[in-house]
Amino acid sequence: MFHKILKPEYLKYYEGVTTCTTHKLEDTPHCATFIEFARNDLSTSQNLHAIYNAVSNAKRALHRRVDILCSLAGYETYIAKRNNFPSKLDFLEKCGFFTPQIIRRLNYIRNKLEHDYEAPNYTEAENYVDIIELFLVATSVFIKNYPTIYEFFIVESESVDNTELYKTLPRWISIEVELEKGNLDMRFPGQDEHLIKSIKDTDYFDWLKPIMHGYFWY
Repeated sequence: MFHKILKPEYLKYYEGVTTCTTHKLEDTPHCATFIEFARNDLSTSQNLHAIYNAVSNAKRALHRRVDILCSLAGYETYIAKRNNFPSKLDFLEKCGFFTPQIIRRLNYIRNKLEHDYEAPNYTEAENYVDIIELFLVATSVFIKNYPTIYEFFIVESESVDNTELYKTLPRWISIEVELEKGNLDMRFPGQDEHLIKSIKDTDYFDWLKPIMHGYFWY
């Protein structure tokens, strides 16, 4: 019954609790190692050679972390037609990890250096390294605490703007999250039915995005 009623936008009427497991740590060299290299480059000198090296090392950290996140989130199962860095950012945005405009702005500096042969100045390089380091910190929680089950509990009726709809919704939803496989298995209290979504389903990301927003922001 519930699988016919429930829609992704109705999750706004719920609050969630996540069960996590620790994922295996990234292989060496770690992303943080490349950031350390970039810091050392900038502390050694402010000349063009140091700036180039710092931006390149920060770029390696960024690309490595994006690849790790994509692997954990099932990118290989999804495989967009364009298997490049921008398409990976688009995939992570669909999943709800982040809004990648800021990453694309940082990528602009990298492109200036690699494609347009324009050198960023020292301050731009510092900002580039700073923001990528913040990105690493923000996303490390996902690697250390990998979500496996997300339980949604419906909020009090006083805060609901559609009382008729509220009456039809399940009081509780348990979602088994298998991101690497691209599967979401939703179960409801007192019901044998499941609502299963695959990464190949057109509305998979509509379901996943509020789950990931809840994971990162609740």
